Amino acid sequence: MTVDTQKLRNALADSDSDWHLSEFSAAIQALLDEHSALIHDISEYVRISSQQAEEIERKDAEVARLREAVQRAYGYLWHVNNEPGTPNRHYPEAMAYEARKVLRDLLTTGQRGDGINAARAALSGARNG
Repeated sequence: MTVDTQKLRNALADSDSDWHLSEFSAAIQALLDEHSALIHDISEYVRISSQQAEEIERKDAEVARLREAVQRAYGYLWHVNNEPGTPNRHYPEAMAYEARKVLRDLLTTGQRGDGINAARAALSGARNG
C-alpha cells in the first residue's frame, strides 16, 4: 500500500477530517512497512557488499601469493645466467630444481602434467620447425 503523505498531513492538520482512526492506523502501518522494507533492502545490500569485499580480499591474497612464488622462481632461473658480469653464478641444475620446487607447490598434479606436456609439444615443434 502506497501512502498519500499529503493526504495524511492534511488529515492530521484538519481536526474535522473525515479520516477515521482505522484509516490513520492503516496509513501509519503502511509507512512502517515501507520503512521496514527499505531497511531490509539496505541490510541485504550491505551483506552482499561485505561478502564481495571478503571475496576480493581472498583473491588479492591469492594473487600476491602466486606473484611472490613466480618472482622467487624467476630469481632462481636468473642465477643460471651466463652473461659476463653476472655475480654469484650457480649450477643450472640446482637453480632449475629450486625453481621447479617453488612452482610445483603452486600447482596440482594435473596442472603440472599439462605444463610438462605443453612444454614438450613446444620443444618438439621448435626442433621440427
